[in-house]
Amino acid sequence: MSVKNNEFVIPGQLIGTKLKCDENCFYENGNVYSSVHGIVRIERDRVRVIPSSGSYIPKEGDMVIGIVSDIHSRSWDIDINSAYPCRLRCEELTDDSLNDDLSKYFSIGDTISAKISKVDEVKNCTVVGPWKLEGGLVIEINPKRIPRVVGKKRSMLNLIKNK
Repeated sequence: MSVKNNEFVIPGQLIGTKLKCDENCFYENGNVYSSVHGIVRIERDRVRVIPSSGSYIPKEGDMVIGIVSDIHSRSWDIDINSAYPCRLRCEELTDDSLNDDLSKYFSIGDTISAKISKVDEVKNCTVVGPWKLEGGLVIEINPKRIPRVVGKKRSMLNLIKNK
């Protein structure tokens, strides 16, 4: 093994041999290399690299905070600070989507929290279970730093909550 767990790597750096690739690495001539700069995570015989920077890539099951950016006849566009579009369908909130005025539920500029229910092959995503966030402060955090904010066993989240 060329690199240890939690070590910082750069693109093209040899990580090791006899490993299976997960995220942000590639296999070539029996060797595994990093495809981004970031932290190596090795679990059993699998390796992945957690990028140190980059945009958020939506995954099914993620909870996100977004801002309503547009209202269509049967859906809302939600800006989740990603390169990929996100949509909330009106069926999530109303049975009478043809006659309902969607702006009575959410307006442009509203901040919502929702769960990503579907991500298609080109990374377009759909969210479900939305609720409007009011009051408080929304801060921007680099998506690749979220695990650091959460902390081990949610320790940082609990510390923030208690303050």
